[in-house]
Amino acid sequence: MERDNAVIKPLNPKHWPSCVNRTAVMVSSPADLKDIVKRAGLSDTTPHAFMNSRMYCNPYLPANVCVAGPFTGAPYAVMLLETLVAWGIEKVIVFGWCGSVCEDVRVGDLIIPLSAFPGDGTSPHYCISADTAPNTLPSGDLTSMVISMCRKIKLSCHQGPIWTMDAVFRETPEIIGHYREKGALAVEMETAALFAAAAYRRIEIAAVLAVSDEVHSFSWKTGFGSNTFKQARKNAIALILAVTGQLDSRCTGSRTGKT
Repeated sequence: MERDNAVIKPLNPKHWPSCVNRTAVMVSSPADLKDIVKRAGLSDTTPHAFMNSRMYCNPYLPANVCVAGPFTGAPYAVMLLETLVAWGIEKVIVFGWCGSVCEDVRVGDLIIPLSAFPGDGTSPHYCISADTAPNTLPSGDLTSMVISMCRKIKLSCHQGPIWTMDAVFRETPEIIGHYREKGALAVEMETAALFAAAAYRRIEIAAVLAVSDEVHSFSWKTGFGSNTFKQARKNAIALILAVTGQLDSRCTGSRTGKT
């Protein structure tokens, strides 16, 4: 598949800043987006309209990172990623929520995905599907940095495969059992497609997921309002900002227009 033969390509917006950071954090939850913007020192910056999302960027602040979100679902998440790549982003760390499909993974735990089973409809458009490849992969170096930082700041986390699925209301016992037997720790809606698109566009990507609920018992246990889940989200943000602080995230100097 040719990389530049699509009819529709990401475009640079008229008011996009002429200087962007090399690294972006994509945040799925609106509440987490607000928190990470505050903790990154970006609260006083004017966000840029970014489709139905917002983009915060100030290359002169110590955090030295762009923050984008919120988003839900693989198609929209990949639209954001493709646009970030076109604007010059070279590294992406994704922060989202997930549901446990493994009894050893509980609400409030953190997961660093080492691979993702593509049960979504977007991954096949990047030459990855359940029929052509068993899983999609993050960037080894960036993921290793996240894992090393997790140990350094003394956070516990699970590492392993997760499963991406589009249809929240079709997580049946049969399909949950199928992916649990394959070794999946959790299910969510974007990661496999983001890994596939990042590999296709040859950029680095890693993900950090906070466990918000559990379906491993074939019943739904929610933990969205629990203190353990809220603390996990704060821990994840601290972890991500610690990693981005070590990256060469400096301004690219101009729009690259990569596709």
